[in-house]
This record gives sequence, structure tokens and C-alpha cells, in this order.
Amino acid sequence: MGPPRFFAWLVILCLSVVCNTSRADYLEDARQLIRAKQFDDAIQALEVLHDKAQGTGESHYLLGSLYWMQGHGGQEIAKSLSELDKAVELKHAKAMHRLGVLYLVGVEVPQDIARARELLSTANQLGYRLADTQLLHAQSDFFDMEEWDACALIDYQRDGALLPEDGWSDRTKKRAFFCAVAASNLSALEIWLDKGWGLLWRNRWGQTGLHVAINAKSYTALEWLLRQGATVDAPDDRGNTPLHIAVALQDQTSIDLLLQYKADWSIRNRADASPLDLTSSDTLRTYALDRGARPLKKQVTERKKPINFANSKAAQYGVFAQWPPINVAAWLGKKDAVKILLPSADLASTDPENYTALMRAACAGHQTVYQILQSAGADNAITPEQRIDLVQCLAANQWREEFTAASRELVTSLMAAEEFNAFLSLVATAGFTDELQALLSRESENRRVNTVTLKRIVQLNNQELTAQIFKFATPEIQQRVFFDALKYGWDIPANFLQLSVKNQWVDAELDTPLIASSSAGNAEAVKALIPFSEIDVQNKAGNSALHSAVLGNHPEVVQALLQAGSDVEVRNEESLTPLMLAVDVASDELVQLLLVAGANPDRRDKFGVSVVERAKAIGRSDFQDLLRR
Repeated sequence: MGPPRFFAWLVILCLSVVCNTSRADYLEDARQLIRAKQFDDAIQALEVLHDKAQGTGESHYLLGSLYWMQGHGGQEIAKSLSELDKAVELKHAKAMHRLGVLYLVGVEVPQDIARARELLSTANQLGYRLADTQLLHAQSDFFDMEEWDACALIDYQRDGALLPEDGWSDRTKKRAFFCAVAASNLSALEIWLDKGWGLLWRNRWGQTGLHVAINAKSYTALEWLLRQGATVDAPDDRGNTPLHIAVALQDQTSIDLLLQYKADWSIRNRADASPLDLTSSDTLRTYALDRGARPLKKQVTERKKPINFANSKAAQYGVFAQWPPINVAAWLGKKDAVKILLPSADLASTDPENYTALMRAACAGHQTVYQILQSAGADNAITPEQRIDLVQCLAANQWREEFTAASRELVTSLMAAEEFNAFLSLVATAGFTDELQALLSRESENRRVNTVTLKRIVQLNNQELTAQIFKFATPEIQQRVFFDALKYGWDIPANFLQLSVKNQWVDAELDTPLIASSSAGNAEAVKALIPFSEIDVQNKAGNSALHSAVLGNHPEVVQALLQAGSDVEVRNEESLTPLMLAVDVASDELVQLLLVAGANPDRRDKFGVSVVERAKAIGRSDFQDLLRR
């Protein structure tokens, strides 16, 4: 080699060393800035690195993640996706994982299940801890889990325990809480309750979980939050209560649920508008008025004269103008005044809102006054239309004896469909199961219950009542609620389980009742379904009941399926056997059960990765020893 040529080679070598050193320095600087949470400076360091055309898979991954943290506008998302795509091209497994999660759950990008599966499967092949489309590990190693991860994580399981985790920051907990509410993810919300993390989170607009549930039309979560005691009239930063939002959205289902928990029609927001003021149509206004909304009259701060309850004439001024005095006394709970007025009062007389004294006592919650009026025969003065309002107030107060007596004369055929559903839900909330059965026994089967009502009544876990109420739902609603019942362990009559198999019911993911029960760990339902079900049928993802039970880490269900002869070597669409999934969820008990049942530890997935290699990838040497025996 001549001197000129040698000199040129030396220059190239030196430049290469300098370049590599520069790349390493910039990348290490970015890592340190991220650890110090100086994200803007980290972005600048990484951008300089990329300007020098020295980017790596890790640097593009870091920059894409940091861009995402800067905001959720279109420009930031586009820049983030571009960087993550570059990292994917450079075979960076964590970037594949992050991008896969985005497409899997559709967080601010269009959902693309096929693309998600491709990315997650490739990341799995590269040794990242994933299985099928189930995310088993998604913890960043350079800063706390980002907001958008939380939405994905709450739907997945790791080591048999549902996320979220105690180590999450308050910011992540808050984001995940609202994601769980919007998605009606009751499993995650139950964890919030069990861990004592609270349900009082507010978003950037001061909205509570109730506001978010209504905006998302997440009725199951709305109902759950109300049952847990969420403040029904909590205002947001603009003074809007959940009822304001429900009325503004013309959401009658949410309105009915809120009213069952005594939402207040009279609260005004910062624009001095009550919920009734936000009605946008005559139909909705009539609907609201039928459910207790009243135009607010101007309050009189000082009365010219005190109310004279001994006077049988109605007042001509103030809040109680044109109210019979006995109605006023009943509304205010003045039992002595009621007794004085009874001899001369017309118990059928009504105030301007068509309420009698008996109705006023019931709706104001004055039980003693109600009993006084009832003993005087006031119940006989109620019209069929008025009785509808009366029994709703009795149910809301949970006065069982009074409700039972008043409901015997109830004519439910006068109720519109929405009112009938709201009424049934109200009675179910009160826990009046016997009374519900009596009411339903008088109904013709052309009456229809909606999904919310059917769910609420099925949750009472009364098999006889469930059998009754199912008759009043359409097949589509029956099927939807049936799968929810399997998922959450609600009590379903055995004949319904058999009927679901006979009618070949499946959900959106082509889960059969057996697969859905196995996924939820509902061992009782699984054992009841096995004799009537095709045990190895597979869903849209190719998962059988055995796959689903393994993914959910439910040993009792796995054992029941194996004893019933489930195929231990069945593969899903990702070519994964139950044993491969058992290794991925890191369950010793499941691995043992499947090996005893004859599962082959030498099987390989479509990428050529063996079961033993999967165990090695997650760092479980004990699994490797167990599989080699």
C-alpha cells in the first residue's frame, strides 16, 4: 500500500472513530437528559444526532416517544409516528411494541389490528415479551409510563393480575382512570376501588368520571360510578353538572340513570342555565318535564306574610303560589300542620304541577307525613297517571311496604318505553326483587327493555327474575347482556347457557359462550357449558377456550377443559399453542397442568421460536429446566 493510499485510509478511519464517538456522546447525553426529565433538551440532542445522519433504532425510538409527550396535536403525532417508523425499519423491538400498542387500541390514530399484530409478532420474535396480540409487558426503561400507554395497559393481564400497578404516577393513574371509564372497563375500575385510589379524579376541564362516561356514552361505567357513590351533581369548571351534559347531548339513557340517583334539576351553571334550559327540542323538554324538571321560578327572598297552614285557601304569591296548603305542609314535612288541615282538605286537589299532597310527601321523602295521608285515604284520590310518579318516588326512597301497596294498582301500559325502562331500573336499584317479579308477571311480552335495564336486573343474580326479564328484550340485547354476564360472573340460569349454545350465540370477536366464560375465569359457567359445547372451536384470533383460559391465567378452568378432552396442541392464528402462552404469562401452575396433559415442549411457533426459547427470553430458567425433563 502506497503512502497516499495509506494516508487516505487513515483519514477515513479517524473520521469514522470521531463520528461514532459523536454519535455515542449525543445518545448518552440524551439518555441522561431524559433521566433528569429535561425532555426539551433531550429532543434537541437527538435532533442534532439525526441531522448528522447518525440516528440509531434507539435514538429514533426515544425521539418518537418524546415527541408524543409534547402534546396530542396532529403535528406532534405525525412527527412521533415518523420517528417510530424509522426505528421499526432499524429493527428496534421496543419501537415495534409502542407502535403496535397504538394501532391495537386506536389511541389518537386509526385502529389497525392487522398492523398491530404484525408489529407485536415481530417484536416477540426479537425477544420482546409479547404473546399473540396480548400485551404482557410495556414498561419504559427511561421515564415513567406515558399517558397513552395507560389506556392500553388497563385491558391486559400480566402474571395473572390486572393492571394498573401501584407504581404508577398520579398523572398515569388519572389518564388510565378516564380511559377505563370511557371504555366501560369495570375490571380496571374495581381495582381503583380496591386499592383506595379514589374516584374523584378530574380532567383538565374539571370533569369527573360521570361527565366523561356521559360524553363517551359509557352507560355501564356511569351506572357503576353512581353505585359507588360518585357525587351525582358535581360541577365541572363551567358549573355544568353531569345532568347538564346529558341534557345537552340529548342522552335520555344517561338522564334516566342520573335521576335514579336523585340528580338535581335546579342547579345552574356559570352561564346561569339549569339543565332544563339546555333542552334543544320540544320532545326533549317534554321528556325532561315528565321526569321532574321544573322551570325555576324567581325565588322570593322575603315573604310579606308567613304561611298560615290553618287557612284552607291557596297562597297567591311566592314559590308556593296556587299550591293547596296541605300540599305545602306535606312538601315541607310539617306533620302537625297536615293533621290540622286534613278534616277540611280535598286530598284529590293538585298544585300547578299536578301533584297531590300524598305525592308531595312521597317525593320529598317525608315518610311519616305520607303514612298520615295514606291512612286518611289519600291513596284513593290518585289517578293512574299520578300513580306512576308516586311509585317512582317511593322506589327512589326505598320504601318497600308503601311501594308494594301503591304498585298493586299501577298501570304500566301508560308508560312510554323509555319511562318503563327507567322505572324498572329504579325498582331494581331499590332491591325490590319480589315486587319486580310481580310487576313483570302482569306485563305483555311486547314490552321491550333496553340494554341498561336488562344489565341492571341481571346483576341482581336472581335466576327467576333473570328468566322473566329476558323475555322482554330483543335477541340482540339478550345476546349482548348474556356475554357481559359471563364476563363479570353474573348468575345465569342453566337453561340459558344451553340455549346460547343451541342458538350458536357468538360475540363480536366470535367468542362462543365457552370461550367467553373461559377468558373470564367463570369456572361454574365453563363446567355447565362443557357438556353442550364444541370444546375446541376457535374465535376470530384462532384462540380456543383453552387458549383463553391460559391467557387469563385461570388454572381451575384450564383443568376443567383438559379433563373434558380439550386439544392441548391446538394453535391460534399466530401459531401459538396453549403451552407457549402459559410460558408467556409466566404461570408455573399452568405450565405444569399442560405438560401433565401431554403438551409438547418442543413445538415451535411460525417464527421458529421453541417453547424453551420463549422461557429463556423472559428469564425463567426454572421453566427451561421443567420443559427439558
